[in-house]
Amino acid sequence: MVMRSLRSLSVFVPFLVASVSAFSSVPEGSPSPSPSPSPSPSPSPLPPPVVDLFFGTGGSSSNVLLLNDGNGGFAGEEMPGTALETTSVARGDFNGDGTPDLLLGNRYTGWDNAPNQLLLGNGDGGFDDPIDLNGTDKLSTCGVAVGDVDGDGFDDLVFANGNGCSNGAKQESSIMYGKGGTVFEAPVVLPGGELDGTSAVIGDVTGDGMNDIVLGFQLYGGAKLLKNNGDGTFDVVTLTEKYVNAIGLHDMNGDGHLDLVLACYLQNNILFLNPGDGNFTTSVELPKVGSSSGSSDLAIGDMDGDGAPDVVFCGTYDNWVLWNKPDAHDGDDFFDYYQVVGPRTDGAVALGDVYGSGYLDIVLGGSNYGGESNVVENRGNRGFGRVFKLDQAELKNKYVKDIMLL
Repeated sequence: MVMRSLRSLSVFVPFLVASVSAFSSVPEGSPSPSPSPSPSPSPSPLPPPVVDLFFGTGGSSSNVLLLNDGNGGFAGEEMPGTALETTSVARGDFNGDGTPDLLLGNRYTGWDNAPNQLLLGNGDGGFDDPIDLNGTDKLSTCGVAVGDVDGDGFDDLVFANGNGCSNGAKQESSIMYGKGGTVFEAPVVLPGGELDGTSAVIGDVTGDGMNDIVLGFQLYGGAKLLKNNGDGTFDVVTLTEKYVNAIGLHDMNGDGHLDLVLACYLQNNILFLNPGDGNFTTSVELPKVGSSSGSSDLAIGDMDGDGAPDVVFCGTYDNWVLWNKPDAHDGDDFFDYYQVVGPRTDGAVALGDVYGSGYLDIVLGGSNYGGESNVVENRGNRGFGRVFKLDQAELKNKYVKDIMLL
């Protein structure tokens, strides 16, 4: 595997080999953002939001749904059911009614049962009472994913278990195979060992038509690719031993293959480029920003409308955007520069056109390190407008572990 570090690259001193800096504004030893984008127009009232926001919260507190009120703000609503420590959220349509449903990954704290759950959308913007998933009562789930792994046409549920998002005992990750609707088989252990799971994604990275699984771990496992053999077994490949908090799965260079972006704890984030067979032989080490101690979460989307996916990281000290070049094809010439955006959070991040402007706004979830939840307005042209504080009483002092836009 080729590992390339971009921390020390300089715009003023190009490589002597056939590649250039992936961050053309990152000076030697101390990365700094690009020149400021063109001035934004004078502030005007924010338009009414066009989406609702779901926040999965830790600390054994109720999850929160912010319904856009049609008048430029949100109305908060605490979710029904027992307050559990929800660490991760994934979207699906389990009953096939066309209304978004949610899978909640809940962390077992060691005393009360904390089953993972389904929330079925009721068609009115809210959700019915949660459905407990049998056999998951004592799983300490920190990452969840939804997708058809066994190829039967029904969504399956993958759980990254083992307290990677908090303290506690290590566990094996698992999968529940779907039988249609809200019926799932009992959890089946996935290979890879007892580890401290943080995240999970599902997608066909090997190009054989079968969905594979990528699991992230913090202190003990790094990131592991589970190549799907199609018979219920998987070949396990360790991609890195870095401490992984979150995983993004997206075609980053437009070659039609799913690449991986890893948000790492206490270490530099990583981009893995996929040649098409899932053998990630090229990795790009992304620079830290300022005094950052790593990233707690990431989100991927085309922030500036140029057709190339950008990456937003959130961390203990800074949140930042890595702007992707539309014509980038390899790891050494991939991103233009980074740009710090929004207040400190260390919680979670999601992207969506919150205000209907045609651009992806940034939703930041606060943490117990003092961060608050906010929406950062995207004005296009790689420029950002106001930061809209989400100060609803239902969300106050909540540690946001994951965010879903509905």
